[in-house]
Amino acid sequence: MEWLGGVKMDKEIILVLMLVGLVVLGGVQAVQINDLKDNLNDGNLITGNAVNTETTQSTSVRTVTQPSMVGGC
Repeated sequence: MEWLGGVKMDKEIILVLMLVGLVVLGGVQAVQINDLKDNLNDGNLITGNAVNTETTQSTSVRTVTQPSMVGGC
């Protein structure tokens, strides 16, 4: 396989470059998740509940829509 008019790229070289890229990407994600954990522990981020509830006079009602057809045709 020719690349840029004379530089030969073997399949092994391409696979190694892809593997190195994936390892670097994994390292970046590991750093990001550690920063996120630190921000959560420090209280810099606020976590909450994403469920929308409606309150009536006597009780709290959570509306959940069920699918009309499950599986099949």
